[in-house]
Amino acid sequence: MLNFPNSPNDGDQSQQPNGVTYQWNAADTRWEAVLGAGGASVISTGMVAAFAVGAVDAGWLLCDGAPVSRSTYAVLFNAIGESYGNGDGSTTFNLPDYRGQFLRGQDAGAGTDPDAAGRTDRGDGTTGDNVGTKQADDFASHDHVQHAGQLSNLGSQGRNADGADNGPTSIITSLTGGNETRPVNIYVQYFIYTGLNLVAGGLPLSGSVVQMHNFQDGAFATGTNLFVVTNAKPINTDGDEYLSTAFTPKFADSMLRIDVVCYLSTSGSNRPYLNMALFQDAIVDAIAGGNSRAGSDSDEGQIVVNTFFVAAESLDERTYKVRAGSHQAGTTALNGPSNGTGNMGGVMRSSITVTEIAA
Repeated sequence: MLNFPNSPNDGDQSQQPNGVTYQWNAADTRWEAVLGAGGASVISTGMVAAFAVGAVDAGWLLCDGAPVSRSTYAVLFNAIGESYGNGDGSTTFNLPDYRGQFLRGQDAGAGTDPDAAGRTDRGDGTTGDNVGTKQADDFASHDHVQHAGQLSNLGSQGRNADGADNGPTSIITSLTGGNETRPVNIYVQYFIYTGLNLVAGGLPLSGSVVQMHNFQDGAFATGTNLFVVTNAKPINTDGDEYLSTAFTPKFADSMLRIDVVCYLSTSGSNRPYLNMALFQDAIVDAIAGGNSRAGSDSDEGQIVVNTFFVAAESLDERTYKVRAGSHQAGTTALNGPSNGTGNMGGVMRSSITVTEIAA
């Protein structure tokens, strides 16, 4: 089982028991394989390769123009988008279609392809000197020279009124050649790498980090709604909402680790409890909760940290919300004391971190 460190920084690397070294890509919030077992290099998402076999592992897809899932192949979709077609416009996108095609390096302004500006739509309306655009077969402009002395053998000729030879009115040669102009060639199949670096039968390895999403808020905020803890689950009117973030799982059977860090204080006296609960969307009941009790009277700040595990269950986007409050009347504050002073100029940040872990 792979075991990645928590809260990595962009560019951090981690060598795993499978012999592969992974690097954290903060922009895409995922671990990417950078060195294979034994130090071999690893290819990048969107790379196209020619294969001499008809099928390869699940990390590759045949470049046949087919529509594929935006969620299953989210990393590839992030790389190529709708460049080769937008699929059904919402849940799928199209792969490039290289069947029967010769691939040519992009001119990129070099002037090697004199017709670069006339290249046609690749699938998303992009034309001209861009990757993926197309070009029909053609011959370079040329002519054929026929010597006058050879014309007498070419059939019907036109003549002037005085009978003088005016040359042939037309010359039509017989057809020769095949159905297309082509060089000697051998068939291969072109596949595109999907970016499923952590693959086992097409799915991420069990226990591996699929993605990580972090939301931080350093704003000072207050509320006065009571949050009284009983034997019943907290509901979405207890306390006040302080944090929320949207998240979309990539696999329905994943486990989600949700880490909540809140800097809370209250004006309540008599060692008040500071209660916190996690909610999803408009669901009334909390899905997790926790609390901390002040060691003394009012305005003693508490760092309330809780880690929750919930099942992804679907690929639907959902919003996680954190509500908090005291069981005593008064003012509860986030990111600073309830009297409004001492919040460290906004660098005191509360946060929600959602980590998707493959089943």
